[in-house]
Amino acid sequence: ALTLTPEYLTEFFDVVRVLRTQKISPKASVYPATDYGAKFHADHEAEKVNVWLSVNDPSYIDIMGAISKQRFPVLDINQDVDFLLRYAAFGVPRAYLTMLREYEHGKGRPHQLANKVIESHYNSRKYEYESMSIKVPRFETLIKAGMQIFDSMIHDLKDFNAKSIEKNEKQLMLGVPGVEIAAQPLVDRMFNLLIEAGMLYENPSVSHGEDRIYRRYTPHLAALISLRALSGGSRSSSASLTLKTIGLKSAKHPLRRSVSKLADREILEGLRIDLPPCRVCDTPRLTDQQKFCHNCGSQLLDDSTFTKCMSLPLNSVPGLTAWQKEKVSKLERVQTIGDLLAIRDPGTELRKIHRVGTVRASKMIELVISFVDDFLS
Repeated sequence: ALTLTPEYLTEFFDVVRVLRTQKISPKASVYPATDYGAKFHADHEAEKVNVWLSVNDPSYIDIMGAISKQRFPVLDINQDVDFLLRYAAFGVPRAYLTMLREYEHGKGRPHQLANKVIESHYNSRKYEYESMSIKVPRFETLIKAGMQIFDSMIHDLKDFNAKSIEKNEKQLMLGVPGVEIAAQPLVDRMFNLLIEAGMLYENPSVSHGEDRIYRRYTPHLAALISLRALSGGSRSSSASLTLKTIGLKSAKHPLRRSVSKLADREILEGLRIDLPPCRVCDTPRLTDQQKFCHNCGSQLLDDSTFTKCMSLPLNSVPGLTAWQKEKVSKLERVQTIGDLLAIRDPGTELRKIHRVGTVRASKMIELVISFVDDFLS
């Protein structure tokens, strides 16, 4: 519940950090791509255990079935429909149980009712992702661009599977060059937001040689099923046909696409951190050109001022020592203040500098945040 309220999440993980001792090991359940704040460095202070089950796991169907038997000991449902709902849940048991309830109380032919339930579930996930722009206004542009990326993935996998099914193969994963994502903090954050909302599942990366590491993603299966990306070009959307496709062996290599192929050039060039809401009442602005808050009437931050602040070199932040300024200027991924703020875990990035540890990285981040607050006030 706290994952999309950064100010509360920062305080929460600060408490987790303080509680951790030699005798106490606190455990926190978080969403993928959670923003831990400046003081808590997950890669350094915690051990990450992934509990999001991949649909590609050989035991996926059995595990989801075992969960449903605990909640519904007696379940009268067509097996093909049941298995399809398990895949559509995309590794989230709660989603599977919810769809089972909707199916049991629904009316209609089994396959048609199943498709209706899955489509409704996908629309809910899509709405939840798009509503993040209301909860986190500064990422509105990234969220809109991410939706285009996601739609392109579904479309490309649909075309790919239409041909692969004829060869008794299927593909649920799409590979994106890792260097394209890592080199651009805003692009990286855009993909992380899709993962955080459960729209994408990130599989282990694969290497095809030097500088050819691909980050592999599986789009939400409810979307692939609803948009008939697993029907092989057939008009039929029966559960048995979709399950047959999912059961085919995977193509040797994932479908590969560059970021520039997945999104329009104008979209990628326009990626940015959006203007903040009203500093008095925290009401999101309606347009970038808005001069005054429509709720309280306070004057809003000018677009040019905010853009100038985000584009300032990181080594121009007052308070950094001469040594720190020299070192941050040599970071590959982070050159500006905006680059640092776009990264989910800026502390880890700063700790790549030799002799910069947890304490020093936290102090450097606090200096940057303090400078931004003063600049925009």
